[in-house]
Amino acid sequence: MDMKSPTSDAVESAPANDVLDAALQSEFAYFRAGAVVRTGVDWFVTQMLGLEHIPSASYGFWDPSCDNTAAARVAVTDIQTAFDQLGACQTRFYSKAISPLVADFLGERGFLYREEIVFLQTSHRPRQAGAVLEMCAVTSEADWQDKLALHQTSDELSDGHKASAEEWVGLERRKAETGDLTLYLFKLDGEIVATAGLMRPVKGTVRLKNLFVGGHHRGKRLGRAMLEALADRAHRTHSCRPVIYAVKGSVGERLYASSGFEAVGSVYEWIKPAR
Repeated sequence: MDMKSPTSDAVESAPANDVLDAALQSEFAYFRAGAVVRTGVDWFVTQMLGLEHIPSASYGFWDPSCDNTAAARVAVTDIQTAFDQLGACQTRFYSKAISPLVADFLGERGFLYREEIVFLQTSHRPRQAGAVLEMCAVTSEADWQDKLALHQTSDELSDGHKASAEEWVGLERRKAETGDLTLYLFKLDGEIVATAGLMRPVKGTVRLKNLFVGGHHRGKRLGRAMLEALADRAHRTHSCRPVIYAVKGSVGERLYASSGFEAVGSVYEWIKPAR
């Protein structure tokens, strides 16, 4: 995972709009699902109990109401205290664009960051020539075991953090049980090759989550085929536009930009590494 230390120009202002807000609300729903939630004046944190040792199970969001370091010191201290009380392995929260002053303060406190770009498909595109995947919802115990076996083909997780395949699938299963997340398996010629999820619709958008292609099937343009199938489901079933996040500079960013998705803003993930 490529994390950076803040610099004075690290976090420039990003456009605030309804689409970005909808994407954030869907993200909040995902991380609150199956988790304990603690809230403050301009922040909240979530933790999935029993999974405190993996970063993917911890999430916070901070929207500073001002840009002075005194207020930031109070908020960040409170956020860290909440994570500590919940047993999280490290402090991990997101923000919208923040001032260079606050970014520098976070850097001084030992936080690293990465930018995640929010993409929206503004108009539905017909499927391109290539692999056609069968898309099946994960509903049975056999489906969950198939999903686990797929994740065991690679050490890479969907969000760039480390966890075993068993831990990751256990996390997704608990979130799916809340009804906020529907997970799918994708088959090519009868063989399971990929998996991903759709969040419940929020303000005319559907958030695509946790795209993963099996280790033996990478490099076959299946990511694009899966993305097209998910977007098609979002439009046809929910009459909503799909949104998805990509780490800046990643393969995902290039894939989404070349698949009819447009960047509508950014969020920033801040992590204080465990000592």
